Amino acid sequence: MNMSNSSNRTIGLFVGCPDAVVNNVKTRINPNNPDVSPVVRDGRVLVPLRYVAECFGAKVDWDEATSTIRIALERKVAAMTVGSKKCNLLYSEVELEAPLQIINGAAMVPLRTFADVFDKYVFSDSRGLVVVSDLTGSDLIDEYIGRFMTYEKVSIGGAMASEVGYYGTCPESPDGSKIAYVVYDEKPPENSFPSGSLYICNSDLTDHKKIRDIASISWHDGACVLWIDNNTLAYMDKARGNETYIINTNGDVLYGPIQGYIGHGDIPNGLLPLMVDKRTFPNGSNLGPNGVYVFKDGVVTQVADLKKDIGQLKPRLAGGKNPDDWYIYHAQFSTDGTYMAIRLDTGIPLKEKYLISFKSDGTDIRLFEWNYLHQQWYDDSTVYGHDCDWNEKPMFQAKRWDRDSNCIEILAGVGNHMGISPDRKYFVSETQYLTNPVVMRLYRVGNTTPLAILMSEPAGFIWDMRTHVNPSFSRDGKKVYFNKPVGDTIHVYRADISNII
Repeated sequence: MNMSNSSNRTIGLFVGCPDAVVNNVKTRINPNNPDVSPVVRDGRVLVPLRYVAECFGAKVDWDEATSTIRIALERKVAAMTVGSKKCNLLYSEVELEAPLQIINGAAMVPLRTFADVFDKYVFSDSRGLVVVSDLTGSDLIDEYIGRFMTYEKVSIGGAMASEVGYYGTCPESPDGSKIAYVVYDEKPPENSFPSGSLYICNSDLTDHKKIRDIASISWHDGACVLWIDNNTLAYMDKARGNETYIINTNGDVLYGPIQGYIGHGDIPNGLLPLMVDKRTFPNGSNLGPNGVYVFKDGVVTQVADLKKDIGQLKPRLAGGKNPDDWYIYHAQFSTDGTYMAIRLDTGIPLKEKYLISFKSDGTDIRLFEWNYLHQQWYDDSTVYGHDCDWNEKPMFQAKRWDRDSNCIEILAGVGNHMGISPDRKYFVSETQYLTNPVVMRLYRVGNTTPLAILMSEPAGFIWDMRTHVNPSFSRDGKKVYFNKPVGDTIHVYRADISNII
């Protein structure tokens, strides 16, 4: 039984029993072999690896020649060989409690091994009961807390699909009176870049108004809509590449098209970050050479040249040595516009991604010791993100660093795309790539134990189409906006958290 489209997947097993209960449905572990069941060996509970993995939606392959089983589950790929205690992952190796072994024709592993390798939660007792789940008992309580909050669909009724833009970037106007979002003309995954429209509505979800048709919108971060001020927005249309338009709230074009890819984050002092590189403009941009630019008051100027300025770091970077081949992501100004930060990709492997910061005039370029996943500015001199240092456990914990890479504090638990409240007291983030279900947790800053689970839904097309959850807080910090997978589509929702903060 495959539960890959189920939320909060749970498997119940019993030592010596050939049956299992999967999301409250009784099933046979192996219909052709009633001898396959959980067993106890040397005080450890062993479970049938293929069955449990496939229940969670894994792809399982068996290599008869080497007696090796390979499992691709969510963001993990693991290989285990009969008789060996080693489990090989993509970038590391872990030791099992006991070797993989064949019992009654089935590959069996310790229950704890499966939980540790694939980030699942397990329970067993002296009666022989075994439970494997996406959620802990504490998570279940946190999810019930989430049910005491008010949830509202933000987007207009009848829309095929809808999204807010970048993670951590509030869809409300600076004064909190308006909300901007995009509506798609198709459901995913019919077209990689479907047409759609830009809408605004009042913050009380009244007076939804289409202000602009968009010929081509990415499923990744929508149209990258940002508020420049209470009357002005920026968005992208991909019909002729990656063109940026500056419009008013009536949809009138004030400036554009501009051949620059929009960065993210709130816009301090009207400074809109733009990026130009080989990925976004393979034939070059009329703005000038590859690098980071800024739009302000109708004028675009270059902040840092990718080759001349950022290229000075080349001796310290792995990957490709030609700056013209490097990619720029996640350009963002600090809270008062003094600094910028970007993610720089110099090659394909995950370890060839770097976080770089510099002053808004392109000087004082600094390289962080590690790439912090989905970095954002915490204030005008420190950044926060999820720590993806392979040597840090747990990986992807939310932390804050200064520009010299000194860790200042742990902000919250493990996550992915995230947002932080304006008063810096609350933090929200969803689970890592390819996880299913997608679970979004709310934290008090400084705590790794969640305050509540705001969402736990089957992934749907979230990962396939890169339609990320992209949570962010309202201007007053009392609501969380997010893109919610809903069956075969996605829509903008918000949760009112005022009752629990």
